Amino acid sequence: LAGGVAGAVPLLARGRTGRAIFYGATLPGKYGQLAAVLGEAATSICLVTGLFIFLGHKTFRPFTPVLFPFLYAAMVYLEAAISGTSTNPGRSLGPALVANFWQGWWVYWAGPFAGALIAVLVHTKWFKTFEIEVAKIYHFDHDPYGIFKLKPKNETLDIKSPLLKI
Repeated sequence: LAGGVAGAVPLLARGRTGRAIFYGATLPGKYGQLAAVLGEAATSICLVTGLFIFLGHKTFRPFTPVLFPFLYAAMVYLEAAISGTSTNPGRSLGPALVANFWQGWWVYWAGPFAGALIAVLVHTKWFKTFEIEVAKIYHFDHDPYGIFKLKPKNETLDIKSPLLKI
């Protein structure tokens, strides 16, 4: 959230030009706030589902970073006129705060939250084969000692790393 504000503050220096575009504020499009919430939810569902699919299959894991530029480009093209395709509450909060322009600001909190929640519920209910251990480090198999691999509660972690000797 602080990053969104920090990114919007320099737009104040643009004076009349910055004011003309509400300092980069994301606004619901001509279809209204309900359509914008649904659009934000749909884009968030796509992002989270894409992440689950790529991280849930060992073959796709190395290509996870390649998914998002193409997916996001398609989402912006399809959804920009509906909601502005924020998909990030911080990206919307910063300009709204700097511009003091709060028209439809809740859209950019409710939509992504609802979309992510729906994607997680669908994933955990119907697609349990996409088991994700720890996405950030483990998805590229850069954990040779199994530190980040989840173990059952009754199993102890056997770590033989020279870095972890006490």
